Amino acid sequence: MFLRAQNPLAITLGEEPEPAAGPVQRRSDWIMRKGKALAIIYNSCMIVTQEHVEDVNRARTMWHILKEKFDSNNSYPGQLAVRRSFNQSHVQSAQTIEDYIAVLLMYRKTLAGTDNAITEEPLRRIYSPPYLRAMTTM
Repeated sequence: MFLRAQNPLAITLGEEPEPAAGPVQRRSDWIMRKGKALAIIYNSCMIVTQEHVEDVNRARTMWHILKEKFDSNNSYPGQLAVRRSFNQSHVQSAQTIEDYIAVLLMYRKTLAGTDNAITEEPLRRIYSPPYLRAMTTM
């Protein structure tokens, strides 16, 4: 959100490349926004996380390193985030039970083959008639 507000998000995502030779003001504006992006990303990290990007001087590279490290289903934190979403999910007011179960199965498929795979047991509890009855009366 802060990256959007400060206007360096496009630089961070690689959507706005460094301008070629041209107006000095345009280039200096881009360099200033690139610096903001680096500062925002770096200062948003805890000290232990900052160590992973200590010497990185490109916002896009910093973003990708952190994304791979912490927002990937292959990483332990990424797997825990998916597992947390699974555990905290519940039927939304306009959602059918079939749609809710489809979401749960998507989480299960995402974690299949990992150390944090979702076993059949939590799904079996959800499929049980008392639980389904309770969900339909909410």
